[in-house]
Amino acid sequence: MELPAFIEELPIPKKEKKYFSNFLAKEVEAYGRRYAEFYKNYYMDFDIEAKSPGALRYVLTQLTLPSSQFMDILLSVRDNTSVDPGQNEYLQSIALRLRGFEFFQRLLEEQKGTFPELNKYKALLEQMQIDMQDRKPVIDDDKEEMFKDFKNRLTPLGRISFAIFRDEPDSYLNLIKLWLKSVGISSQWQDVFFWHRSIKPILWECRKSSWALVRYGLISCRPTSTLFIVNSHSISHQIKMFRLGS
Repeated sequence: MELPAFIEELPIPKKEKKYFSNFLAKEVEAYGRRYAEFYKNYYMDFDIEAKSPGALRYVLTQLTLPSSQFMDILLSVRDNTSVDPGQNEYLQSIALRLRGFEFFQRLLEEQKGTFPELNKYKALLEQMQIDMQDRKPVIDDDKEEMFKDFKNRLTPLGRISFAIFRDEPDSYLNLIKLWLKSVGISSQWQDVFFWHRSIKPILWECRKSSWALVRYGLISCRPTSTLFIVNSHSISHQIKMFRLGS
């Protein structure tokens, strides 16, 4: 028997039923708030640390595996925040608290044993792994002529970082941002997909790229005044620059 019906059949005066019902409503609302906060923290606490390009490659591999800690967390949050309240007023209170988790249902909508939407994100990471090994010379491009020789002197990860540094539309940062927007994942939920503790190798490559630009005479400002470079702000502030809408 559902709780509202159970309360209605209690052999107590209607006034007492109302007090009891109001008390339960407050308790359920508080429980729903704690429940939502628990799963939000559980999700947001996930991160993988990488302090070198080699470690970054390992992280990318882990994130693209069909079975991993990353997948376990996403599926656990999806399964435990999906509530069909029906006409139950108490479950409706909990469901209201869990509205912020609705994107998990879109992100992890299963089709024939796969997750097509999440696979788009994994495809970007897999392509990034390939590009991190690609040492082919930069192809002639009139628009990029001034950077051609410079790019050919960069490591593969340096080229990836340089694209981020210049805010190029097809940089991996901007491609991930576009994907997040297409899924409807708001800024407060995006950190997990940028694996911030693994971004240090990219930040370091950006720093090296900026010094090289000055050395080549392609920019005249000091690297410490350019985007993504260590300056008066903390590393944590730089990492936030990778967020959508930052």
